[in-house]
Amino acid sequence: MTDPHTSRLESALADRYHTERELGEGGMATVYLATDLKHNRQVALKVLKPELAAVVGAERFLAEIETTANLQHPHILPLFDSGEADGFLYYVMPYVEGETLRDRLDREKQLPVEEAVRIAIAVGNALDYAHRREIIHRDIKPANILLQDGEPVVADFGIALAVNAAGGARMTETGLSIGTPHYMSPEQASGDRVIDGRSDVYALAAMLYEMLTGDPPFQGSTAQAVLARILTEKPTSVTQVRDSTPYHVAAAVDRALAKLPADRFSTASQFVEALKRGDVRPPTAAQPSANTSATSGPAAGSRRRRPILVATVVLAVAAAAVVGRLTAPTAAPQVVRATLSFADYPEIVAVENTTDGTHTAVVTPDGLTVVFIARTRTGSAVFRRDLDTDAPEIVVGAEGGTALEVSPDGTSLLFTRNTEAYVVPLVGGVPRRVEGLAYATDWAVDGYMYGLTADLRTLVRVPEAGGPAETLAEPDSAYTFSHAQLLPDGQTLLVTHVPEVSSWNARAITTGVDGSVLQLVDMASGERRDLAPGFGGMFVPPDLLVYAGPAGPTYVRMDPRRGEIVGAAQPFLQGAWGFDLTLSPTGHLVYLKETGGADQVVFVDRAGNEQEVVAGPTHIGSAVVSPDGSRVLVSQGSRLDLWVYDLSGEAPTRLTFGDGDYDHPAWSGDGRYAWMSNGNGTGSDLYRVSADGLGAPELMRDEDVAVFDPVTVPGGRWVAFYENRTTSTGRDILAFPADSPEDAQEIVATRANERAPALSPDERFLAYVSDITGTDEVYVTRFPSGEGRWQVSSGGGWEPVWGPDGRRLYFRTAEDYMEADVAAQDGFRLLRTRALFPTGPFSMNANLRHWNLHPDGERFVMVRVTAVPPALEIILNAATELTGGS
Repeated sequence: MTDPHTSRLESALADRYHTERELGEGGMATVYLATDLKHNRQVALKVLKPELAAVVGAERFLAEIETTANLQHPHILPLFDSGEADGFLYYVMPYVEGETLRDRLDREKQLPVEEAVRIAIAVGNALDYAHRREIIHRDIKPANILLQDGEPVVADFGIALAVNAAGGARMTETGLSIGTPHYMSPEQASGDRVIDGRSDVYALAAMLYEMLTGDPPFQGSTAQAVLARILTEKPTSVTQVRDSTPYHVAAAVDRALAKLPADRFSTASQFVEALKRGDVRPPTAAQPSANTSATSGPAAGSRRRRPILVATVVLAVAAAAVVGRLTAPTAAPQVVRATLSFADYPEIVAVENTTDGTHTAVVTPDGLTVVFIARTRTGSAVFRRDLDTDAPEIVVGAEGGTALEVSPDGTSLLFTRNTEAYVVPLVGGVPRRVEGLAYATDWAVDGYMYGLTADLRTLVRVPEAGGPAETLAEPDSAYTFSHAQLLPDGQTLLVTHVPEVSSWNARAITTGVDGSVLQLVDMASGERRDLAPGFGGMFVPPDLLVYAGPAGPTYVRMDPRRGEIVGAAQPFLQGAWGFDLTLSPTGHLVYLKETGGADQVVFVDRAGNEQEVVAGPTHIGSAVVSPDGSRVLVSQGSRLDLWVYDLSGEAPTRLTFGDGDYDHPAWSGDGRYAWMSNGNGTGSDLYRVSADGLGAPELMRDEDVAVFDPVTVPGGRWVAFYENRTTSTGRDILAFPADSPEDAQEIVATRANERAPALSPDERFLAYVSDITGTDEVYVTRFPSGEGRWQVSSGGGWEPVWGPDGRRLYFRTAEDYMEADVAAQDGFRLLRTRALFPTGPFSMNANLRHWNLHPDGERFVMVRVTAVPPALEIILNAATELTGGS
């Protein structure tokens, strides 16, 4: 940067940003790659053109841009900073490595239909989110769509609005226009001052048109010629240019490009739904569309549809038949079975199961859609899969959700995230907080959501439209509640009364140590009556009750009017994964099914070569080598227990015995103990157990919130861990002296989510993962002061691990395991990073470490996932089968 203009800019921002080079120039701003000196991260520094800044004015521009600063959406690039310095108006956004949609279209001309529609849907969801906050983009175009690992992110959101609002009528003095001619709506092209979200819908449709056909809807030799055609001509139908475009997609684009805003979709979400589900109907033969060829493309959805075969039954046809039979109540509904395997979907690492009995997979009331929680390479997500389609889709807005419940009409999802309940449309959207509810257990037909408070000690209900929580019942001393479901009389709740020492674990129930009891609670009087020993009751009218009993999953007949069980209890689903199952009120069953295979603990060298260490268990959670390198601590089993494997070949030693899920193990610094989390108790707590197998696990920290991932270093004095707090405070990292667990102190605690702590060998630095920028990255801070923050990864990073000499730091991206050379003495400096080997078949997690380093510093300890992940087994109309059709 040598010219006077850029030198002045660099000088003006020298205390905050180091400007490295110019990235490009647009109609409103020049973009520079810069380093944010405070946070040691690369950013995109955008500086308004001087002539534009002069007209707009600093005070008004900065006031207007504040309205966009709080936009938080996975497909919107966030605004980091804005300001004025020496006459320069600037704003700062994350630097996204990769390319823009403009770059890709210039290279490939057209995109595959499915990908073009996927990008348009993602951008449409971002627009809908902003429009509902009364923020219009005004400049949607391929150059403003960044492709981050293939996912679209909308840049410069609201910047055009801020410029226009601040500059007012004087904008014409600059000779600059807001918007790009090829994507301008007719009202923008004609200079209307007042526009709404339908203008962005037009621009999005124009962009989708180009992705499908290779050109925007209107072209011309000059900008004026393009604007004239926008105002006077109709675009050629997409299907006339590309006849493989599904009819409903072409029709949706055609409607969104209408000249009059009133003739378009009213909202971006309506456009998205039309692209997803074919809401735009083809015209009748007698009334052909004026803009559509008679031979325009098939009337088919944009998603691949492949019937799922179960024996010789085609599920898509059978499911449709089930819906048809809903109108014939005299005939017993046909039972249809399906197994959903996810081996063909590499983005899904594993389907989640639970130890607390909450639902990780649910079926919509019509039986046609299953919603489930799965782990991906970048975190936990909620997926939706229509049973007649080939691929699952992420439910945007439900990221990190647990305790799933579907609304009675099948259109919305109720879930819990960090002990707070939310509602989101099943097709994805912006979640709405449900005040007063922590864990949802039933969304009933009476218009209320039923569930529990964060301490699990109070049953409440909340109106589905919003309103104060109403207390229904509180448990006896030393007990908590679980699984509240409203029975058909509208007055009685079926609940589980759980001892506070319970493990909330189906295995504990089957061994008779749990003590949980199914109860009926009269909401009017508060009276409670015991029904049967068991856990997790689910009732299906008129008289079917399913629960976890002494023999495992159990069903029985129940008279709901008298509140009595009639007949003998029968066990079923012997192949289920514990009691991780859901029976919908309409009688459809979904559960996790064991599929066999065996995981392995392996040593992996820097080139990715493997050496098997431990094999045989069906499922391995994680593994870590002892400080002296002689033993491996492994969490294994369908319900995780800890084992110690001696590398000399001696028989393994079992440390825990099925009274809870023990996972995330760590050795004490001297190798005498195993630390672990997620043991039994009403929450997830920290435990320690002797590594020689003598003695029971010892509770070290009894938390009100879930805690995970304890870490130590050889010879170290500290234990670090992270805990799930509420959404307002996020996940935070704490630590305590190894000999004083009660003296924990916060190390990194912000409104963001910090987790996966890793202590340097000298305990002077802590590496961790945070989403403080909106993307998970690996950072380093001083320990234990928590002073300073240095970013290590770029473009996503997880699972940090220190080398034994503290001069190297390892972490994982979505694609590779990485090695970083660092200087961590008086301060911290990142020297260089390089890829070691692909992530491949190894177990991974966005919140916890699933790999470690051998003390020799040359080999990694990893879990090779050779077991087939549990599949989702679905039985439509399972209640008919269990009750014999009566």
